[in-house]
Amino acid sequence: MDRRETDTALSRMQNALRIAINKGSESPENLLGAEETTRVYSKWAANYEADCITLGWRAPHELLACVEVCLPVRCAEHVLDIGCGTGLICQQLRAKGYTAECFGFDLCSEMLAVAEARGVYHSLRIHSLLNFPWPYTSSSFDLLVCNGVLRYTVSGGSGIMEEMVRLSRPGAYIVFQVLDISWPAYISAAEKLEKAGLWRFVKVSEAFDNFTSICEDEAANGVARIRVYQR
Repeated sequence: MDRRETDTALSRMQNALRIAINKGSESPENLLGAEETTRVYSKWAANYEADCITLGWRAPHELLACVEVCLPVRCAEHVLDIGCGTGLICQQLRAKGYTAECFGFDLCSEMLAVAEARGVYHSLRIHSLLNFPWPYTSSSFDLLVCNGVLRYTVSGGSGIMEEMVRLSRPGAYIVFQVLDISWPAYISAAEKLEKAGLWRFVKVSEAFDNFTSICEDEAANGVARIRVYQR
């Protein structure tokens, strides 16, 4: 990868998120509120995906690998992409042979416009993860995916986990990426749902650096894992 391309992409990421880069010790969700997050992603939408790929974005690959292991292509009929952004996840699902109807929502209309242009979604909506309930009927989906956005929604950890369960059909898989620095905000809700028998823990991936082309002391997104639960 051309170092100039990497530097340009990293500069746009830093400028967009206004993050003080210091080995991930500062959690971005504490720096940006929902309104500000939407504003900066709106400006970044046109370059967002290309920049992330330039920086060695690993999360989509890791998430899709978990989906393929847990849920065969023929078993997925309705997919919900939570905080779908530019729609890369469902595009990649389609490329891997999944023919399920894909639904997605995000708070940023500019990101959704990019997702819409892919032509792989049955329906897209502007909606916040922190606005409960989410605008879908209970027990509607046999696969729910969420890549990255949970870093911005730690204040609503319990509600988000509960909505994932509510919208899942019996046997559905819920696959999401979350940073290690953000996961503590969700642990108690996840464990409570498991103790209540509302979902079961399936697996967690090995830890990985979300962006492989960013040096450790530049890392904006830190260490992440993919977590899988089943309804």
